[in-house]
Amino acid sequence: MIKQSIKRRIVAIAVGLIILMLATSILSMIMVGRVGHLLDELTARYTPANAHLTRMNILSLQRALALRRMRGRKQEGLIHLAARGPSMHFATGVL
Repeated sequence: MIKQSIKRRIVAIAVGLIILMLATSILSMIMVGRVGHLLDELTARYTPANAHLTRMNILSLQRALALRRMRGRKQEGLIHLAARGPSMHFATGVL
């Protein structure tokens, strides 16, 4: 009688563990499905946003380069004007 009760306890514990493992597996599969859906949604939204951000960054760099070139041309013009001498500029009214 004692042997059967021990056997039943061991079998009950084993069955309980199997049920817990089954429940854990089912929950894990459900959560994997949710994460997969969230990753798909993130990819669908992130890729266009990243492309837009990249375009804005390129436009910003192009504007910065154009501004730097304009500043360089202005500086070159001032250097050329300074090399000519101040008398010509005062006569024409251009500084």
